[in-house]
Amino acid sequence: MQKQAEEIRQFYQTQVGVNAARAVEKIVWQQCASLFGYYALELDNVFAEGGLLKNSTITKTLILRSAQPTDVIAQAEALPFENDSIDLVVLPHSLDITDDPHQVLREVERCLVPGGHVIIIGFNLFSFYGLWHLLNKWRKRDSMWSRPFYSVGRIRDWCSLLGLDKIKVSYAAYLPPIQRLQQLLSMQRLAGLVERRLRYSGGVYVMVAHKRIARLTPLRRRWVRPENLIPGKIAKPSIGMRKND
Repeated sequence: MQKQAEEIRQFYQTQVGVNAARAVEKIVWQQCASLFGYYALELDNVFAEGGLLKNSTITKTLILRSAQPTDVIAQAEALPFENDSIDLVVLPHSLDITDDPHQVLREVERCLVPGGHVIIIGFNLFSFYGLWHLLNKWRKRDSMWSRPFYSVGRIRDWCSLLGLDKIKVSYAAYLPPIQRLQQLLSMQRLAGLVERRLRYSGGVYVMVAHKRIARLTPLRRRWVRPENLIPGKIAKPSIGMRKND
């Protein structure tokens, strides 16, 4: 997992990755501007220094990695936080590099406060990035591009099953992840056309989900009186009759 995270970090340091990272950071900052709370957590920062939460309005921000240097050393599959203790969790490609994405989402849902938010960033399967992924997988190359790519629809279903709803998805990076192709004027025009007509085909998606608020006051169970269960006993009517009757 650490190897794949380092490969993604190196990708975002290339010219292609820098352009994609800028677009992703802009979307995340726009989403974070309206999110408030006390604690925010970013798992395995693979973007620029300072992370995606450097402009967040949340009081305390932490970065979790499996190795130093970082704020918290732990695995994404076993977060060292209490239940209902984090207001915002950011997963930058955490589902792309883990072997158990379901467990990561379960841990995130457990740690989020009711009404908290999670921002999931990942590679879009139905994009130029997805085509490059299929090509590398066919060639059996051992790299981040050969890791599983999950569709946005599948991740949306996973979140809904865990009680993460009000899902909003944005997209970025419509050009292929190849520097030579991005320098072609025709490819840049094609990317603009794709962004206008096929806005769901960006190479990187940014998904924001909201943890469903639990009902604070449970309804009291209405118990049946024992005398009403005695065989042969007739219930005495009490509605619509006068007392003298």
